[in-house]
Amino acid sequence: GEHRMGMHVEPVLFLLSLSYLFYPNPKALLVIQTLALALGALPLYALARRRLGNPWTALAFPFAYLMLPALQAVNLFEFHAVALSPLFLLSAFYFMDRATWPECQTSSSAKAHRLDWILYVIFVFLALSCKEDISLIVMLLGIYVAVFRKRWLAGVLTFVVGLVWFYTAVYVIIPHFRPAGSPFLAFYAGLGDNPVSMAWTLLTQPKIFWEYLYTPENGRVLLALLLPLAGLPILGFPFWVLAGPSLGISFLSSNPLMHRAERYHYAAPVIPVILTAAVYGFYWLCRTLAGEGKRGRFRLPNILAVLIVVASLWYHYHRGFTPLA
Repeated sequence: GEHRMGMHVEPVLFLLSLSYLFYPNPKALLVIQTLALALGALPLYALARRRLGNPWTALAFPFAYLMLPALQAVNLFEFHAVALSPLFLLSAFYFMDRATWPECQTSSSAKAHRLDWILYVIFVFLALSCKEDISLIVMLLGIYVAVFRKRWLAGVLTFVVGLVWFYTAVYVIIPHFRPAGSPFLAFYAGLGDNPVSMAWTLLTQPKIFWEYLYTPENGRVLLALLLPLAGLPILGFPFWVLAGPSLGISFLSSNPLMHRAERYHYAAPVIPVILTAAVYGFYWLCRTLAGEGKRGRFRLPNILAVLIVVASLWYHYHRGFTPLA
C-alpha cells in the first residue's frame, strides 16, 4: 500500500503507536479517540468559566459540545488522527486566552503567565501533529493573537510556525512519499493543481468561489454547527474566522462525502473553533445587553445558558446518536 505520509501528515500517530506496547489492538485507538474527544470538554469549560465567571452557566458549553451530533459523528466513523485536534486546539485556545488576559500582566502572575505561554506552545504543536491542514488554523490564530490580542511577537511566531509547517507538510513531506502529490488534490481539480493556484483562482475569479460556496449541502453543514449553539458563534467575531480554512476545504471539495458533517470526520477541526466562538459570542452579548444592576447581570447569562441547553437537546433529538435522539 501507499505510505501514510503520502496522504496526510499526522506525526501524532507515532505517539499513539506507543499504546501498542500495552495493548496491541486497534481497539486501543478507538478508546483513545473517544477519551480525547470527551476530554475536550475540560478546556472548553475552563474557558467558559473564566470568561463568564459562573461555574453553572459555563456548564452549558461542554454540554453542547458533547451533545453535538457532528462531534459524535467524528467518533463513530472509524479512527482518524484529526479526531484528537479538538482537545489540542481547545487547550491551545484556553491558554492563549489566559496568557493574553489583562490580569496576566501583573507582576504577581508573571510565573503563571509564562506557564500559560509554554502550555499554549505545547498544545499548538500537538494540534499541528494531527493533520497538515491544522496549520492553516494556526496561521489565522497567529493573526488573531497579534491583531486582536495585541501580542505581536507571540502572534507572528505562531503564524510563522503554522506557515512553515504547512509548507513542509504539503510541499516536502507528502511529495517525498508520493511524488504525484496528495491524492486529495483531485477533489479540487476545478480550482487548480496545488494550494497556491487554487487560492489564486478563488481570489481572481470570485464567481467560481461563490458557485462552490453557496450550495444546499454547505448550508446544511453551517446549520449543523450553529443551530445546536443557538447561533451564538456568529457573535464571536472575529474568532470564528479561524474556521474558514477547514470549512473551505469541505465546501470547495467535489467529494460529496466531505459535505456531510454529521456522518464523517471532516468537521473535527471546525468544532473547537465554533465552540470557542460561541463562548466569546456569549460573553460579548452579556456585556452588551446586561443591565447595570446585579439582577440584570445575573438574569441574562442564565437565560442564554438555558437557551443553549434547550437548543442542543432539541437539535440532538432530531440528529444525534445517543438514546436521547
